[in-house]
Amino acid sequence: MPIFVSMKSIGSFVVTKDQIDRHGERVIPTGAVNAKPGASIPLLYNHIRATMWNDSKSVPPGKWEFVSSTASELVFEGFVTEKSEFGRDLYDAVEEGRIDSCSIRFRPLKWSDDPKDKLKGQRGYTITEYELLEISLVD
Repeated sequence: MPIFVSMKSIGSFVVTKDQIDRHGERVIPTGAVNAKPGASIPLLYNHIRATMWNDSKSVPPGKWEFVSSTASELVFEGFVTEKSEFGRDLYDAVEEGRIDSCSIRFRPLKWSDDPKDKLKGQRGYTITEYELLEISLVD
């Protein structure tokens, strides 16, 4: 695993599971085409790049490194920068348990609406292949 200068680990997170999400869809954990050893995905907070709504020049406060992908879950380890107040604040919030979840933003590449690909109660598509665009810490 790479070592990031001035970046601090916030630990490993299950970023998606093989279950129905709040939108009624199912995202297959092994379907992320860019989830592989050496992969790095931007870490954001609540899917917002900036620390302020009108701050279009802000950079991501961290990044995620791929850990593992199984039929049941996709796992990444998060790192935040210690060089910004925002990165330090996110580290503290995770460390203190104020933030303990994450959410993925992705670009779907392949999906199915076939009932045989759905779990009981699933209303939406089954996303079988996708590109991760970012993973956000969420509250």
